[in-house]
Amino acid sequence: MTAQSVLAYDEFDTRRSPVPKTLRSWAEASSRMLVPLRITGAQSVVQGNMTMHQRDEARFCALHATAHVARRTPELASGFGRDKVKFALNLGGHIGLRQHGRLAMLQRGDIALYDTSDPYDVGSAMPFGILVTLVPRDALTVSHDQIAATAATALRSPALDQLRAAMVAESRGRPLMSVAQLADLASRVVADTPRHRLPASTEHAVIVEQARAYIEEHLDDPELEPSRVAVVVGVSRRRLYDAFAAEVGPVARYVRARRIDRACSLLLDAERSYLSVADVAQLCGFEDPAHFSRVFSRALGVPPRTYRERGLAG
Repeated sequence: MTAQSVLAYDEFDTRRSPVPKTLRSWAEASSRMLVPLRITGAQSVVQGNMTMHQRDEARFCALHATAHVARRTPELASGFGRDKVKFALNLGGHIGLRQHGRLAMLQRGDIALYDTSDPYDVGSAMPFGILVTLVPRDALTVSHDQIAATAATALRSPALDQLRAAMVAESRGRPLMSVAQLADLASRVVADTPRHRLPASTEHAVIVEQARAYIEEHLDDPELEPSRVAVVVGVSRRRLYDAFAAEVGPVARYVRARRIDRACSLLLDAERSYLSVADVAQLCGFEDPAHFSRVFSRALGVPPRTYRERGLAG
């Protein structure tokens, strides 16, 4: 497949409709062209246009619109469209991007990334323009940790101008390279960008607060490890351990306790009685139901099935 090939094309333009397009209409178009999103704003309508085309596994979207915010909620982030990375180029206006508790204010020409598997907000209180390149996370040659550590920051790299030129050329229908080459270029930019770090003076309570927020959103992720939490928060693993030891206790024990708490809530929820014990295990980050039952039994003194039966009967 050549660099010029296009597999899909879509567009949405409020100027072509005599009826004002609501936030819901804009959300439907945004979700169709990229990933499911919730649109919010001070006004009940969004005026603007967006176009999307797809080459291979990548999508390219150009958007110009009045003030609004696109939100990827925790519920949406755990569903369709996850495991993708968005690279956003600011074409004009002041754009805010928030993910992992970090806020990047992007100026014209800035590029930032965000992971669709995690909640984020992106938008502006003023009219703005943005180019978005959406690629599968596994198409990049950088690790999940590197992506998490540079999300919601303005990317910095000697190759940034080359990436910017490639994204602009793509939006004009004149791609400069294949999708694989573009992914390699984007990976180089991510690898060059310094990782987010909290100041050395940050108090333990602040570190723990940010870590808890991330943990709470990812209790269903079996790969939730202290090293990933440390990367997202922006501290070393040793500093994370020290902060938790001073405030609440060992990190791994805290994660396990929160998973058990969530399991208890799910098991006693009459409206979710259709969930099997294996389903509950998966929703709480345990890939092996048998291992979940052993951990749960050690913590509560009874197996999960017995705990549910007694709780619902009572």
